[in-house]
Amino acid sequence: MNTMKHSLLIITTGLLAIGSEAAAQSSLRLPDPLENLRPAEKTKLKEQAAHFFLAAKPAVATAAKSTVSIDYRRQRIAYGTVVSRAGTTEPAILTKWSEIAKVHTRIVVTTPEGKQYPAQVSGIYPDHDLALLTIEAPGAALVPLDLNASAVPEPGHFVTLARPDGNVEGFGVVSVAARSLREGDKAYLGVLMDFTTTGNNGVPLKRVMP
Repeated sequence: MNTMKHSLLIITTGLLAIGSEAAAQSSLRLPDPLENLRPAEKTKLKEQAAHFFLAAKPAVATAAKSTVSIDYRRQRIAYGTVVSRAGTTEPAILTKWSEIAKVHTRIVVTTPEGKQYPAQVSGIYPDHDLALLTIEAPGAALVPLDLNASAVPEPGHFVTLARPDGNVEGFGVVSVAARSLREGDKAYLGVLMDFTTTGNNGVPLKRVMP
């Protein structure tokens, strides 16, 4: 495994997750994949997951050094990635705008060393659901991530999310190629299903749209 290549995929998982699509499906009840498993099988799966997270830890070693926690009222609400800013030696922090939008005037950044600094939003990029934060912390030991070395994830690749403490927060599998998340660029099926009356014959078709 190329550690640098896979470490930099934090940007994909942590910052560019498709939150809007997940929200659109939030009203659906997804089946519990563990529902029909015996207790021993659930225990075995938890052990396997723990081994997987431990095995993936080296892949996020580089990204973890550039990962910070974004907190509100002493609770983490998002992660951020330290990046370089053109024309200045002071780093900035890239994070998901939708995660901090409601409380962005009262957020605090916690570095991997545990130091905390109030943060200010210096840029918002709604088309990509990104926000750029700055902090007043002269001499803070923030390590910018080299985005020029990042890889473009292909379908079937694992992606991992680094935590500031060097551990893996989560992982996923790339299911589709990179695409625009802007509302005007989204494709849709063109049909509206009625999920309130599902039965043995499937999901009824409620309406066909242009």
